[in-house]
Order: sequence, then C-alpha cells, then structure tokens
Amino acid sequence: MPPQRRTYSKSFKAQVIQECSEPGASIADVVRETSSQAISKNQIAKFMWY
Repeated sequence: MPPQRRTYSKSFKAQVIQECSEPGASIADVVRETSSQAISKNQIAKFMWY
C-alpha cells in the first residue's frame, strides 16, 4: 500500500505564503517556524507557484 499524501488546508497554505511574502522573510525561516507540520522548502515553493 503506497504512503498517503499529506494534504494542507487552503488557510494553512495562505498563512505560509503570507509569511514568506513579508519583507526579510525567507522560505527557510518559515520552514523552521512551521516544523510541527513537517513541511519542506520545496513544498512551500510549490504553494507559491500554484
């Protein structure tokens, strides 16, 4: 049985994009802050593109 994909709510994605858009913020900083969600830099970058 293949592993189940993680899903993120639209509100969580919007929050992450908002945090990345703030002046001086970096994706790496946001990853550290949201580490409880086990999210990667690549996943955040995908949020920003879609």
